[in-house]
Amino acid sequence: MNIEDELRQSMAIQAEGLVDVAPLLTGATSRGVTLRRRRRAAVTLVVVAVLGVGVGGPVAVWATSAGTGQGIDQAGTDGQGPAAVPMPPSVPGRPTVQDDPSVLGSDPTLLHLSVEGPPPGLPTIQTESPTGNPSLPAGWASMLGSEYLRLGSPVAVDFWAGAMALEQTRGYTRQGEVTVNDKPAQYHVHAVQQLILWQPVTGVWVAARGINGTSKEALIAAASSLRFDRVSSCAVRFATAAAPPTAVLSRCDTNMTAEGLATGGRLVYSRADGSLLDIRDRGADPAGEVPNATVAGHPAHWRTGDVQGVKGDILTVDIPGGRNVFVLLTGSFTRAEAEAFVAGLTWP
Repeated sequence: MNIEDELRQSMAIQAEGLVDVAPLLTGATSRGVTLRRRRRAAVTLVVVAVLGVGVGGPVAVWATSAGTGQGIDQAGTDGQGPAAVPMPPSVPGRPTVQDDPSVLGSDPTLLHLSVEGPPPGLPTIQTESPTGNPSLPAGWASMLGSEYLRLGSPVAVDFWAGAMALEQTRGYTRQGEVTVNDKPAQYHVHAVQQLILWQPVTGVWVAARGINGTSKEALIAAASSLRFDRVSSCAVRFATAAAPPTAVLSRCDTNMTAEGLATGGRLVYSRADGSLLDIRDRGADPAGEVPNATVAGHPAHWRTGDVQGVKGDILTVDIPGGRNVFVLLTGSFTRAEAEAFVAGLTWP
């Protein structure tokens, strides 16, 4: 199960109907004005070809070869340790959540959640890296007001931080308290799933959820490993030249394995009227549909449908080299805009 599956489960079950893009967009735009005043004009990363600056700019992309990203080992340092969590490249010079809690979820191109090292006690989720060392697959999502991190494959633990954290307790029953790094935390249970809710940083709520049989002890250990002292780049396997007209980037999803950047990346652009343009990298997964259109010379298929309760026009495009693009558009976004945007994507 990848990050998209887990986000779908969490949004559909834990927070169904609670996400309204417009107020999140308004709040994040307000916070972004303050943040931009102290941002540097540009940040150069050796490993990225394009870096998104602000919610309206281009989005980073880097090669998928091993060693491009960074691993967080048991000692909490960058590098491929004896057991590592593959991390996107760090972004120097940006304030962390420890420096300023308001940066959490303020820019979808940036990630603020990391872990000290692979938490002990998680069920069989480690895979071998190219160097022969075990590695813990991980995925992130950054959206306006909240950020998400999941560890393991299949997923064993995931974290929601920010506005969506409190919503994760819906359907759970509180069963006392535990301690996470000397801080009090609420302990909740729902069927075989367990959840811990606490404030690791003053004013920042986090929900840590154990999945697929993760024990209470392993969940507490995972929660204790969560860190807020790093800023990383949210990158996908394709690069964009610019946001669609009158739209801003409101969400970015990325996955990392020991081999580097993985499929499953996602970008969501929003307009003030609530319209959405949702682009997803489905890797080599073929669309399985009879083409009824072409986009930049590639076979494509248009239909009207429903995705997680969101109705709109759906475009799938099969691109050579194991690249299948899925696009959902709603509201004022047009099919012509979606086709032009997909045609403008560049791939490593």
